[in-house]
Amino acid sequence: MKKKGITIWEQHLEHIVLGASVVFLLGFGGWQLTRSPNTVSGVAPGDADAVLDAAVQSLSAKLDGPAIELPEYDPAADDFSARLDASVSPSPRMLVSAPAVDLGDGAQGDGDGERLYVTLDLPAPDRVTVQTDYDALDPAVVSELPELAELVDASLGYDIEWNTIAARVDLSGLDAQFRQPGTDERSAIPENWFGGRISIVDVRIERQVRDGDRWGDVELVRTIPGVRSLRADVAEGTESARELVTSMLEDPAVRREIVQPEFLPTRNETWSAPDPLAAEPGEFDAGDLSGEELEVQRLLDRLMRDRREQQRLLDRLIAMGGRDPREDSGREEREQERPGGGSGGGGGDQSAPGGEREDERRTGREGRRAAPGGGGGGGFGAGGGSEGGGRNQGSGQRGAPGSGIGQGGFGAGGEEDNSAERREAERQERSRERMARAIEQLDRRITRAQQQLQDLGVVLDRQLEPEPTGGDPLAGDELAVWGFDIDVEPGRTYRYRVTVDLYNPFFRRRIDLSEAQFDLADSMAVATRTSEWSDPAQVLPPTSFFVTEASADDGRLGMGSLKADVFRFQEGRWWKETFSIEPGEPIGAARRVRSSLPGAPEEIDYGTGWFVLDVVRSLTAGEAERSAGFGAEVIVQRMEAAGEVRLERPAVSRVDRRRLDLDRMVSEAEDAARMEAARGE
Repeated sequence: MKKKGITIWEQHLEHIVLGASVVFLLGFGGWQLTRSPNTVSGVAPGDADAVLDAAVQSLSAKLDGPAIELPEYDPAADDFSARLDASVSPSPRMLVSAPAVDLGDGAQGDGDGERLYVTLDLPAPDRVTVQTDYDALDPAVVSELPELAELVDASLGYDIEWNTIAARVDLSGLDAQFRQPGTDERSAIPENWFGGRISIVDVRIERQVRDGDRWGDVELVRTIPGVRSLRADVAEGTESARELVTSMLEDPAVRREIVQPEFLPTRNETWSAPDPLAAEPGEFDAGDLSGEELEVQRLLDRLMRDRREQQRLLDRLIAMGGRDPREDSGREEREQERPGGGSGGGGGDQSAPGGEREDERRTGREGRRAAPGGGGGGGFGAGGGSEGGGRNQGSGQRGAPGSGIGQGGFGAGGEEDNSAERREAERQERSRERMARAIEQLDRRITRAQQQLQDLGVVLDRQLEPEPTGGDPLAGDELAVWGFDIDVEPGRTYRYRVTVDLYNPFFRRRIDLSEAQFDLADSMAVATRTSEWSDPAQVLPPTSFFVTEASADDGRLGMGSLKADVFRFQEGRWWKETFSIEPGEPIGAARRVRSSLPGAPEEIDYGTGWFVLDVVRSLTAGEAERSAGFGAEVIVQRMEAAGEVRLERPAVSRVDRRRLDLDRMVSEAEDAARMEAARGE
């Protein structure tokens, strides 16, 4: 190998590394042999076991020795807690030597909290009425509120029956109690303690269920899902709950929803608000009326009820920032008549029915839905004047109704995406749309009833039309309040009583009260006296029958015959079938539905579970009664309970209020189905 040009280090590098390694290993081995490098704290590895064993023996001897006695100390926890809860003031009440405090309305207080105030004795609601309704819940609301699924069966079409309990509240009497003048011994309640108005925070309804000959325990009726309630906040009674309640009561929509809630969306929208303020209708003897006179009375009752409900909904819709939907319908009809106004009109825009104006209206409606509260023009914005009011994002306080805080009612022009406020705006929009549809439906029902009455020769008095009531129901001298009981069972009988809770002007004002009146400041609500019990109200079973005619002399076997009207609740409405029956035969059976209206089921089971035991001649019936079908009485028996027998009298059944109400509901359901079918065509 050629070594020229290679240094000596390069030639012997491996020998140098090997030599260094050998020297290191020899040195390390010698260090291990001559020193003790693994000794720790003077203990070599070989001695570690003996040292550990000695330590264990020493510790064991200490553990097995006598217990150490600890000194006793006096417990201080209870004394410490008591001192934390105790006042730091040397006196139970601090005397304030300050100028007089203006308590509002010219009243002056010295702030010493020693004065006594007049107490409240609030009059009870009266005219408690119970209205039973039958319908089917909208499947969409059942999906939105899962707790409703426990009440209705999807396989039965979400059928539901419920009671509406209404009462009259004497607002003038309540206001007089809050504004009682002071006496020599007691001061008047300062007006600013209750905001100068009556604020109802809850309508509590209690019920009893009849069990045989006695009434059961008193139960508080719960608030229904989907309906606004302040009950939980009032019961909480904290400062934050008080602020929430008082801020919400600034909104007229909330005040109205607390005392006059709308029922849940239903398929047929059969519910109408009760009216305990109306004068009691005069009783009439249906037995003295002919069939045509009964029909006239039924149509007049229906017309008045529908007019009253339509006016109520219209007042509420306008107060919520909506407008009369009949105006839009009339405008569209006029524009349809104009050249080019309709989809087939000459020169009209074929792609958009109604031409450009229709596009403008649709765009306006979509704009109101797309940006609730934005720009002040959508019913929740500045100057919208809606019932909904607005919420200021910065302060969290609710603004005055219609003020549209932040130029959009809810938030700053709708720019901030607050999901809770958006849901509330959407709920308000759905409510307005639902009211508009109900107003249009009632308008069609009113028109049809008027035409039917005119065909019967009845001249209608325009003075019977209801007057607008205005947006705030709390503005008058008396108030109709109501609530719902959806936990009723068919066939059971109920009675109800009502108590109204108002905001307590003394709540959380102990510093202003004498110690003798401290209890007045404990609760956020002060209650009226409780009303009397209502008349008993029975929720009809899904199938009911009434014997309307009976004769003891005819029939195939000469044993008598009868006719019975059988009513069946199914698909959210009542159906009716009349059966001709003889002794030994069941009352009711399955029948095919003859109606060709859309949505009608193919078959209805009218089976009642009862059969005719006998038809016996009435000893008191004269020739006129026998000619009218009242010449006999019918003994019926339940199939499943041989001991249950009852007597049916056609003369009584013909004028039975329950049968008349069921007849009315059947007629209304048929009319509504016909109108919807005609509208679809």
